[in-house]
Amino acid sequence: MVKTVGEWTPRSTPPAGRTPMRVKTAPSPRTATPKGPSPKSAVRYRPSSTAAAPAAILSQVKQGERLLWSSRGSGLYIVNFQRAVVVIFILMLVLGLIIGAIVSADPTGFAFSFALVMTFAILARAILSPMFDAYAVTSRRIIVAKGIWPNFTTSYFPERINTLTLRGVRNKGSLTFFTLPAARNTGAAFHGIDRPREVAQLIHDTLAPQVRIDDRMA
Repeated sequence: MVKTVGEWTPRSTPPAGRTPMRVKTAPSPRTATPKGPSPKSAVRYRPSSTAAAPAAILSQVKQGERLLWSSRGSGLYIVNFQRAVVVIFILMLVLGLIIGAIVSADPTGFAFSFALVMTFAILARAILSPMFDAYAVTSRRIIVAKGIWPNFTTSYFPERINTLTLRGVRNKGSLTFFTLPAARNTGAAFHGIDRPREVAQLIHDTLAPQVRIDDRMA
């Protein structure tokens, strides 16, 4: 019969009245934690305060809906400026000729004056509009509130969002979200907002994970 190691070396029993000696074991080496900043993802949204959200936004938030981010626009909105001027001027000129033929003895002069004034007013409104706009991202949708005449608020739900496009420099820029159907190439934008990359990531993570982010920022 083959004996095991335990049978060859039986356990010793300490004498009565004495406690067994405890053998100290060496502490296990700890894994050194590298110093320095912990790795972060490329973009991580830092929630901003929503306490100062514009009234136009707060009035739109419904019960059970959480306001995740809000901001006012800034800067100027100039897209295809030359083409816009030409198209608007021609339309206003035609309209001025029609009105001038009815109310003025000099339809041509009236038409040109009318076209100049209206073109300037429309372009000024379009260029300056971001300063009066308010934007928000909630747990359910995107909200764009236009604060200059005509005042209106539009909601964009996740299923309508097709692409998120970023333009700007450093931490300031615009976020355009093109909506479906894509054939119409319709879209809206947050103009002149801070940290547009983080806002785009917030929309992607909380509302539309299927949407592609097209980053064109310098």
